[in-house]
Amino acid sequence: MTLSDETSFIQENRCSDYLLMEVLATPNGQQLDLYLNLSFLPTKETLGEGNATVELNGGQLELQLTQGKFLQGSSLETPQFTATFVSGEAPTWIFQPKVTPHLHGRLDKAYFASIEVENEATEVSLTFTISPENIQIAETEGLWPHSIAPNLLAVVERKIALMLFEIKLQPYLSQVTWMLKAPEESSILATEVHLPDTALIRTTIRTLLTAETDNFLELAKLADLEPTQDFAGARLLGVDLRNLDLAEANFQGTYLRGADLCDTDFSGADLSGANLAGADLSGAYLSNANLQGADLHRASLALANLSGANLQGANLQQANLSQANLSDTNLREANLSEADLTGVGIAIANLTDTVFAGTKVERARFQDNTGLTEAMKLELMKRGAIFDA
Repeated sequence: MTLSDETSFIQENRCSDYLLMEVLATPNGQQLDLYLNLSFLPTKETLGEGNATVELNGGQLELQLTQGKFLQGSSLETPQFTATFVSGEAPTWIFQPKVTPHLHGRLDKAYFASIEVENEATEVSLTFTISPENIQIAETEGLWPHSIAPNLLAVVERKIALMLFEIKLQPYLSQVTWMLKAPEESSILATEVHLPDTALIRTTIRTLLTAETDNFLELAKLADLEPTQDFAGARLLGVDLRNLDLAEANFQGTYLRGADLCDTDFSGADLSGANLAGADLSGAYLSNANLQGADLHRASLALANLSGANLQGANLQQANLSQANLSDTNLREANLSEADLTGVGIAIANLTDTVFAGTKVERARFQDNTGLTEAMKLELMKRGAIFDA
């Protein structure tokens, strides 16, 4: 069977104020080459007397195929974002921003996949979805005073984001379906979703703004949020989480820049990809925590317990790790440039391709580590490091 140029699509952009998506197909014998037009847009949601600018920090495009064969997929890249192709039962493209914290920019007729059409029943469905951790409130106007405390701001913004997800941004933002026969011509479904009455959101905001507490856990409970699960990907700028028990919490991709996390229990927590730049984690308990790819630039980890933690690829430039416990940690490809490791204990750690440029290591004790070259070992000893037999 040879395909003609007469291919039909059903294009459904449910949330065109966030995402505009169009799929194009070029027939080539029995093969169909797929191209993508896509634009990400910051969105201003009106919430009563004020508004909130909502942005996405990720998402995924999934391809479902009926009566056909998937031939190949290609990752996509623009100056603003990447779409990494993941092969599997359902071919998927994972979208992530490159420069800014949020997705923006566009793709224009970008090739991304080829399929083989087996018969007249072949159907292709492409669906763009997000998860709750992909939603962030970038800024607001008229919803609360500028003097709002960081803990309250973090909780109320997160609650708004999750309510928007429940009300509007699921089950998907956009969907495109291709079929060989019907309909006779391509069509765009008029299924644009708008926010219904926002009274519930406004009531929730008022309830939180009148709370007589600034405790993060108490505010989360008042907002009916689970503190160990509902803040993945959230914006928690400068929050105070001192001495809290957040063991096993999911803070993957969470923005915690400048946060006070002294003596906080993050044992076994997922902080991978989190922004912890400038945060104070002095004395924090991070045993077995996942900090892979986390940004800890200029963070304080003095006296922190990082035993068994995964710090692979983490940015620890100029971080203060003095007297921290780094035993059994994975520091593969971590950047420790100009960090302070004075008095640190590093035993049984993976130091493969770890960067020690300008790192302070006076009285730091190294023992039974892997991946450290003899040249780097000698260099560290010259700077005052101690290597135990």
